[in-house]
Amino acid sequence: MRSLFVNPNHIEKMFNQFENHWMNSPLRLRDLYNEFSDVDSAPTFSSEMKFITEKSHWQLTAELAGVVKDNLKLDAKEGLLVVSGEKTKGVTIGKFEKVFRLPEDCDVDKIEAEFTDGILTLTIPLIEKKTVKSIQLKS
Repeated sequence: MRSLFVNPNHIEKMFNQFENHWMNSPLRLRDLYNEFSDVDSAPTFSSEMKFITEKSHWQLTAELAGVVKDNLKLDAKEGLLVVSGEKTKGVTIGKFEKVFRLPEDCDVDKIEAEFTDGILTLTIPLIEKKTVKSIQLKS
């Protein structure tokens, strides 16, 4: 017979490993493992998300069924990308806000967002890293 007792230290270690994994991901996505949640603590709704990294850009795609374009807001400030809005259709409705840390080498002025048929696609261009140039010393 198997014991149902679980060591609390083991559970805490498991959650710490899980959190560290996400905090060390390319975007260090805060609370990515949680569902989009209502700011006012009303019921939450689920959102499928996909994250792709390329040399020239990062792309975040989120399924926001039940959200209309007029109820969606995107802000880039202080190194963060804030996606907020309100879901007005479906079983669970309410306001939500998700915060993502932007990479230091992104071009905030050129971030592109597209919202079609409940799918939000953000393209975050990266600034090309300059190569190191050697400088010759004159005698």
